[in-house]
Amino acid sequence: MVGAADIVTNSGQVRPLDAAMIGLMKPSSVIPLMYESWEFREADVDLAACRARGIMVGGTNERHPGVDVFSFLGQMAVMQLHEAGIPVRGCELLLLCDNSFASFIRDDLERAGADVTLAAELTADALSPRCDGVVLALQPRAEPVFTAGDAELLGRTAPGAVLVQYWGDADRAALSAAGVPVWPPRPPRAGHMGVLPSAVGPEPIVRLQAGGLKAGQVLARGLDEAAAEDLAYVQVLWPRHPAASLAGHSRRLSREEIMNTVLLLGMGPTALSALESLAARFRMAGLVREVGSPPGGSDEVLARLPCTCWRRVWTRVTCCTSSGSPSAPTTPSPICTPG
Repeated sequence: MVGAADIVTNSGQVRPLDAAMIGLMKPSSVIPLMYESWEFREADVDLAACRARGIMVGGTNERHPGVDVFSFLGQMAVMQLHEAGIPVRGCELLLLCDNSFASFIRDDLERAGADVTLAAELTADALSPRCDGVVLALQPRAEPVFTAGDAELLGRTAPGAVLVQYWGDADRAALSAAGVPVWPPRPPRAGHMGVLPSAVGPEPIVRLQAGGLKAGQVLARGLDEAAAEDLAYVQVLWPRHPAASLAGHSRRLSREEIMNTVLLLGMGPTALSALESLAARFRMAGLVREVGSPPGGSDEVLARLPCTCWRRVWTRVTCCTSSGSPSAPTTPSPICTPG
């Protein structure tokens, strides 16, 4: 069955995709991750085995308007806090978050009536003695992200405050020793979330599965065949794009280099999310925007173009290379000018 599949996901019923399973897959198979690429867990997929067989691996852009799973993150936090006995409304909460979840969780907690402090790490300045709960949403590492020192500080500064383990591992022995109550009672598996999207109903799960399969479709059909609006669903984890820039190429580009080079036609409402997704994983050949913006006008998409050493000039086509150097102009007007 595995050997016949074109798309193999890392869903809970399938993972881990270890070397043995990947060895059964055909080289043309692809693996879409049911999360964004920066959330990758090494225990889920053996990337070395994928490289050896040439199997492409990509994350799913959960913030794409057609997927929009991140919009449920705050609701999941509210539900988890309720389960922990914290009413949210009228409560003082500290949100520990160092990743893209932050604004989604914070905004829904505030809409639910909480007074929220956002911090990337636990400090005495961030922690109020009146704190009712600490929502732990730090990206997991090899060691617990909530340490014994954090447990001691929380227990001493805000006695009775509950640590709610949303995402990120915690030193539970230290929490117990410090007298800090923690939720959920049973620790989630290392690197996994303490609350799942299914906690708020089937909608986020259906969206995630559909988004992941869409990402798989784009990978399986070939990135060189995909339109920009389809590429916006995918965050390629492997293979990474070549480090060389487009400028100065005197030889014919290889198929791999072509597949990893993108000219974005950013004229629709998803242009910004498409640029953010593509720029992280591909060499950006350029960006096409509509003519008509006044010189010096504000254009967030144009401003995000990865050309950090140069000032962008509004024009029909704006190009830069991954090294930050301008490419050869393709229109009579300047493309990039020195900043």
